[in-house]
Amino acid sequence: MIIGLLLVALSIAFIIELIRKYILRVEEDDIHELWQALEKEAWFQVLLTDEHVKPHIVNMKDNGILTNPEYVKKLLEHEGTREGFIAYIQSKRR
Repeated sequence: MIIGLLLVALSIAFIIELIRKYILRVEEDDIHELWQALEKEAWFQVLLTDEHVKPHIVNMKDNGILTNPEYVKKLLEHEGTREGFIAYIQSKRR
């Protein structure tokens, strides 16, 4: 019974993804373009100049939260997300 429900849920998710991708033509943001925009931000450049937090940022770009295009877009657009990210990175400095 549970396996059947799981298969139905996965089928529905697959159908929704097909509709989103091929019928509505919703495009995923390119993470490399978002990283380039992020690297142009003054606050991000300041973070990268700190040698204590730079490895954490590079690690996040390789296999952390900065691999998520939606999160990077939020960093660029929303001040609250940006301030939270900066506070988190600064806490890694200690």
